[in-house]
Amino acid sequence: MSLSLERFIALTKTLGTIGYMAPEYGSEGIVSTMGDVYSYGILLMETFTRKKPVDDEFVGDLTLKSWVAESYPHRVMDIEDANLFSTDDDEHLIAIESCLRSVLDVALECTADLPQDRITMNNVLIRLNKIQTQFSSQALTSLDISENEEAISLPEEMFKSLANLKYLEISFLKNLKELPTSLASLNALKHLKIEYCWALESLPEEGVKGLTSLTQLSITYCKMLQCLPEGLQHLTALTNLSVRDCPTLAKRCEKRIREDWYKIAHIPDVFIR
Repeated sequence: MSLSLERFIALTKTLGTIGYMAPEYGSEGIVSTMGDVYSYGILLMETFTRKKPVDDEFVGDLTLKSWVAESYPHRVMDIEDANLFSTDDDEHLIAIESCLRSVLDVALECTADLPQDRITMNNVLIRLNKIQTQFSSQALTSLDISENEEAISLPEEMFKSLANLKYLEISFLKNLKELPTSLASLNALKHLKIEYCWALESLPEEGVKGLTSLTQLSITYCKMLQCLPEGLQHLTALTNLSVRDCPTLAKRCEKRIREDWYKIAHIPDVFIR
């Protein structure tokens, strides 16, 4: 037997006694794929808390697993690795806490005492991939949707998970006729630019109502756009509106005399051409 193999076996036995290996391995010597799931759960905890099962603070009944379990779900930010996430943005902190809570939920399900109560590794991967996708979208602050000549509409669910999006540009979608009402989910959006969407006929009434943080709205070369939504008059944060080369819309927005003027009269800086 080689020295490296001996060391590997010794390490495996050691891990079985210090918190990485499943309880059934330490008590009965049972090795199984569900034991691997348990070990993976402990490693997840270690990765996101920067604590090891062998750290001096874990003595007696206090283990890494029990420490995490005691902090879940309401105090997960108290145990996270401060070097893993670095942001002073409160909105991002909310997303980070949600991500961390989801990961530790997976870790705790991996480390159930009984093998039959643990999730499978296949489900672990599915859950973690879903968390990664969700967290990536939550962290997104700028999005450019452009140059798709085939698109007539955008997916209705498209904007629902983009809670921190601040800048959105929709341009050169020549056949786009409508925008999804999930636009209302973009509560943090500050700048919306819609350009060269020649077939766009209207902006969604319900979608616009939710844009409570919007400060700038720019609409250019949307020649089929007929009018502005009623909800625009309630967007009190809106300070800048630019409408260029939208003939019908421009006429409706003429100061004090046209149909849409009352919707935009509260906006300090209005440019219509």
